[in-house]
Amino acid sequence: MLKAFSDLLANNARDYGENLAVVCGEVRLTWADLDKLVSRTSNSILERTPEGKGHRIGILMENRPEFLAVLYGAQRAGMVPAPINTRFVGREIRHVIEASRPSLIVCTAHFRSNLLEGISHLEQKPHVVILEETEEESKHGEMWSDFLDRASPTPPNVDVEPSDLGVQLFTGGTTGLPKASDFTHKALLDACTLIPDHGLQLIFDGQVPESALLPSDTELKFLVPTPLYHLSGFMPAIIMSAMKRPIAFPTSLSFEPEEICTLIEQEKITAVFMVPTQFRVFLDYPKLSEHDLSSVTLLSSGGSKMAAETKIEILERFPEAVLVDGYGQTENIGAAIYSFMTPADIPKIVDGYIGKPISGVEMRIIDDEGRDVKPGEVGEAVYRSPSLMRGYHGDSSTTEDAFVEDWFRTGDLFRVDEEGNYYYVDRKSEVIFSGSEKVFPAEVERIIASHPKIEAAVVLGEEDRTWGQIVIAIVAPVKGQSVSAEEVIEWCSGKMASFKKPKVVRIRESLPVAEDGKVLRSALKDELVSGDSG
Repeated sequence: MLKAFSDLLANNARDYGENLAVVCGEVRLTWADLDKLVSRTSNSILERTPEGKGHRIGILMENRPEFLAVLYGAQRAGMVPAPINTRFVGREIRHVIEASRPSLIVCTAHFRSNLLEGISHLEQKPHVVILEETEEESKHGEMWSDFLDRASPTPPNVDVEPSDLGVQLFTGGTTGLPKASDFTHKALLDACTLIPDHGLQLIFDGQVPESALLPSDTELKFLVPTPLYHLSGFMPAIIMSAMKRPIAFPTSLSFEPEEICTLIEQEKITAVFMVPTQFRVFLDYPKLSEHDLSSVTLLSSGGSKMAAETKIEILERFPEAVLVDGYGQTENIGAAIYSFMTPADIPKIVDGYIGKPISGVEMRIIDDEGRDVKPGEVGEAVYRSPSLMRGYHGDSSTTEDAFVEDWFRTGDLFRVDEEGNYYYVDRKSEVIFSGSEKVFPAEVERIIASHPKIEAAVVLGEEDRTWGQIVIAIVAPVKGQSVSAEEVIEWCSGKMASFKKPKVVRIRESLPVAEDGKVLRSALKDELVSGDSG
């Protein structure tokens, strides 16, 4: 019986040790290689974290084999890995550090300055390990080679139970700062079986071709260009570990469609996960047709809403592949709804269509009183799942508010038809999804309004073909002052992650307000839709 998620790696190394596990640039690791690296990392963590079981281990790095080594190594040591968004600046990292209080953080040099800014206020700072081997980096933390030096490749003798915490993932909160979601090892293991089992059942039922998950000419090999700190990258990576299949990471820090195409050709990639924004850039790549992408049997997406026209375009350009699109949340660590689509499904693809809940997930659509709505009516989606979080770390009140009994409240509006198909309608809150990242208007508004020349600001999302939504700021300057759009954008630089910065700023003399003084957001939204917001 598997007790800890990292037990999967030990089994893979024992039974499939010489099989390929990870590809990243020139680095190629077998399951045996990865398992030894994980144990060395685990033993090194234990040596430097004598406080013992349950402590957080921060991870701040791009997709690379060392990320997996720290992720699984922390679990094997009885610790809780806590990946950090690499796009966060110091202020945001500081909040994450204060929420999780990691004993040790492993980062790459590229993100070192933001990390040091984020921990600068702490009297007792976490132990920092830096991967790059330079004299400059050695001034700021322990080098990775020294960290692993003399560490044993034998697994440590640490007892880990299924009910122990296996990972802490950060999700957005109502103020825009992330909340820490805690997951047990059991939830991780369940998440890794729900989605593959659902797909296999569809194959057995004849709803999707066997080649989608079981390609005949080559083994399933998954390309993961989405960041591992994000659920969209984390889930494909751990599912492939559970399925004993190799994963490949690009080496570029940004999404490069040429690199993606080259990797697919060279490695004969069979499955690719991309968020809708990446798919849009990928499809718009002018040289896409010049590459041999025939090995691809499965294209998967999630993280934010994908436009119906994009789904149709994918199926038309990759008619031999299956398109998988899902809906899920960090709090569930995996998708709750999935659709497996082939070109035959194009007639039923309309905006908002997601599919049906996966096997093992129960979902309902309720009204504001908690009553089930009728088919076709709009309500909030709630669900139960074996992979749901234990709760928000250190925040029992928010955890309690997130549930109706044991049903998790999504905060998203759906409708369901008579056949049980779910259609996404809108967000119940004001959250903006830009490039599959969450942007909370209140946080951005607060920072913009701190500018000495600005009286008030409202941040809204505007639909965009590439990004899903872009951030729009409508700003009213202090009376007698003037401010330019460029000044506002520059003011935001360094104070928030780049994806939160407004792409468009509109200046107006004043903002519409209600009798109680609150800004009439609905009026500004209407103006935005009509194009009259100047």
